[in-house]
Amino acid sequence: MNFASRTLAPRPTKLRSQRDINLWRIPLQLSLAAVALFGITLIPDILDKYGVIHIPSWLTMGSIDDARAILSAMMGAVATVLALIFSVALLVLSMVSTLFGPRLLYRFLQDWVTQVMIGMFMGTFVYRRCVRRLAHRCTAHAGRAAPARGKLV
Repeated sequence: MNFASRTLAPRPTKLRSQRDINLWRIPLQLSLAAVALFGITLIPDILDKYGVIHIPSWLTMGSIDDARAILSAMMGAVATVLALIFSVALLVLSMVSTLFGPRLLYRFLQDWVTQVMIGMFMGTFVYRRCVRRLAHRCTAHAGRAAPARGKLV
């Protein structure tokens, strides 16, 4: 290689392009992990229902009606916190972007702490929604396994 070809060769840049920035990648992965956790916590309940294993009664937190009340309250609280975080973050970003320009928005979208926190709240909401939906189906059909271990998580 000569000197001209080495100097004119494209250099790898550390800056990421705008199309590589994705705010929803990590929250979506954490939400899918919450669905997988729901499936894992449902296995002991199904095995207990069919008599394969015996889970002690002190691990049960009450009836299905108690589970629905607890899960409804938790879903409301998580949804409120998630909405508050989104609205405050967007308010701050819109006010600050007028002062510092659009570079701040890209920095916010690249921040993994922000993405993980949004993903944790979304995953919690998705998990509780899955457990509450199953608890609602259990009250409609008495033969289904109740999500007793799902309430503990």
